[in-house]
Amino acid sequence: MILHLSPFSIAHALLMATSLGLCTHSERGGARAQALPQPPDSPTQLPASPGKSAPNAPGGAAVPLPLTNQLRARLEGLEKQLRDKAIPADPQNQALLRFKLEQCRLLLSYLDDGLAAYPELAQRALSSYLGRTEVVARATGDAVYPAAIPFHERAYIAANDDSPQPFWVFVPDDYSARHNYPLVIMLHGYTPTITKVDPWLPDETTWRAATSRGFILALPYGRRNSDFVDAGEDDVLQVLEEVKKKYPIDPSRIFLMGPSMGGFGTYTVGLHRPDLWTAIAPMSARSDFYLWFKLNRDEVPDWKRLQYDADDPRFLKRNAQHLPIFLQHGALDDIVPVEHSRRLNDDLKALGYPMRYREIEDGDHFIYFEADPYNRIFEWMRPQRRTSMPRRVHYTSGNARNDKAYWLQIGAREDYSRAANIEAEIKEGNRIEVKIENVEAFTLSPPANVLDAKKPVSLFVNGQAVQMPFEAQKPITWRSTALQSTLAKLKWPGEKTPLRSGPIKNVYRDPFLLVFGTKTVPGGANADAAQARLWQREWQAYADGLPPIKADVAVTEDDRKNYNLVLFGTRESNALLAQIADRLPIELTANGYRWGEKQIAGTNLGLQMCYASPFDARRLIVVQSGQAWGRELPINHKFDLLPDFIVFDSTLDPTDKTNRAIAAGFFTHTWELPSKEPPAAQEIPQALLNQAALSQALPAQQSPTVEQNVKP
Repeated sequence: MILHLSPFSIAHALLMATSLGLCTHSERGGARAQALPQPPDSPTQLPASPGKSAPNAPGGAAVPLPLTNQLRARLEGLEKQLRDKAIPADPQNQALLRFKLEQCRLLLSYLDDGLAAYPELAQRALSSYLGRTEVVARATGDAVYPAAIPFHERAYIAANDDSPQPFWVFVPDDYSARHNYPLVIMLHGYTPTITKVDPWLPDETTWRAATSRGFILALPYGRRNSDFVDAGEDDVLQVLEEVKKKYPIDPSRIFLMGPSMGGFGTYTVGLHRPDLWTAIAPMSARSDFYLWFKLNRDEVPDWKRLQYDADDPRFLKRNAQHLPIFLQHGALDDIVPVEHSRRLNDDLKALGYPMRYREIEDGDHFIYFEADPYNRIFEWMRPQRRTSMPRRVHYTSGNARNDKAYWLQIGAREDYSRAANIEAEIKEGNRIEVKIENVEAFTLSPPANVLDAKKPVSLFVNGQAVQMPFEAQKPITWRSTALQSTLAKLKWPGEKTPLRSGPIKNVYRDPFLLVFGTKTVPGGANADAAQARLWQREWQAYADGLPPIKADVAVTEDDRKNYNLVLFGTRESNALLAQIADRLPIELTANGYRWGEKQIAGTNLGLQMCYASPFDARRLIVVQSGQAWGRELPINHKFDLLPDFIVFDSTLDPTDKTNRAIAAGFFTHTWELPSKEPPAAQEIPQALLNQAALSQALPAQQSPTVEQNVKP
């Protein structure tokens, strides 16, 4: 959905709508409709490397080289000035400048690769983008505001991979920095061709529905099609912080909404941190992973089930106790069946939680291309105010990274292969009652205004009084007796914390460095560098960032302290792994794998494992040994189901296209193996394998449908 607002966005429209032929937005029946998401030709399809011509590229018209080379020279000059730290003139514009330069480089690569069907228009677009980049480079003060238009293009630098990530802000026509405004963050739907040059943006009817009612509307990029989980979720939360820095936001009126994939993201981001939002409004959104994938939850292996549950709206529904939800869904939706919203609606009604459900009798999946649903949402939001510090909180968490809401935080779990539940209530007389399930430690920071500061606080955990008084003005920390006994004698690797814990995908939410081995391997070539560079390109295709990469011999002490290290290879090929392999609980070997001190035979295996870093107490490492994980998985879902560790082979699980697990699971709170014996290898019924083989043999037109392969 392309927005025509300024010279640089007009250039965007000229290029993307008429030149590249990549935009999938279309008109249908008078409604603003988006084409159905289509899976890539290959699940691991990657963008062409800059500077290499794509075979059989569309268009193929000769590019007038003199003008293209002039534009190239302008771009390279700006890039050199940035490297020399001569620009930007104002440091606050650093992120936006890097983003604009990245856009220009991408546009130039389209010209170089022959992807522009109309090179003259593409050149005009690049020239316009370069002009805007030069304005940003020279600006003193904020390069975005004051502005003559209500559309603000901004960016920030992501901490995990040092990439510039864009976001867009729409403000009311009478916007003034002296007034406070309610904020709506809108998450976009799935778009297979989305890039930083061609983002998913609302049309004027949509954004004016918000700004005309006095809302500021912000749109994160969301790392392309991340479902707004993991790196995508961090993007949403960072955009929230960036907007609060730049604009006067009323903290009691901060909302989250989105359609389709963005509706699912609205659920997950909202339910992971319900304390941040006043209310949420998903449209055409899935709410049940097991319904979506047609799975029986009880038949899913524990290590996978937790990964599903951790982001599953219906599983996290109790977190919506103080979070009003407005659901809208078309009864005729054939992409995300309306049953998703009906089930969650029934769940929330049974709990007595604040919610509203609107089912549109003649509506399909694309109700979000009509004006009416937006008008209803913004009218519903207007009177809402956030419940900031409720006396009673219920919180469910499947990922230790998401263990905080309102005034409570889970600190440790008894079993990291299961979700944790905590319910806390402040009662009269400074009495706090806590009910826990699979929680070994927690911290409470109750609101001071509901406690008597002159009296001690009494704490009851699962009905038992804690035999010590607590002060009303200080956080309350509780640990089980068993955990205290364990930690008293603990040395490296230490204990898990919310920011130092698996599953593996958590490693990539903090600064990380790819490290490939360079050691000579007996009897064969060292393929670590190729594996690491392929992984780097996959990350770029998934998250639009280019993480740093180094050889093992080039890693410095500062690198070991400042990064989570992703180590490719084995002790035979990677010098860093050789230093620490004896201290790790699992290792791939020439004849199989090692589980503790036990050697288990196996062939054609791979290992993915995250563990406490031996190099720094704040960091994690990831070990990637043997064959690569998830060759058949879509590029935006490579990490979804990886636990703390998994030894796997090349057999595919037909239910989700993951590799078959030989041994998989989660380490304990103190990073120990969960058992002395490795778990049994995953059994995949022969009938499923036969069915998968038959499906692969079918003609293309009979292959599985889009909704089975790609999450909208």
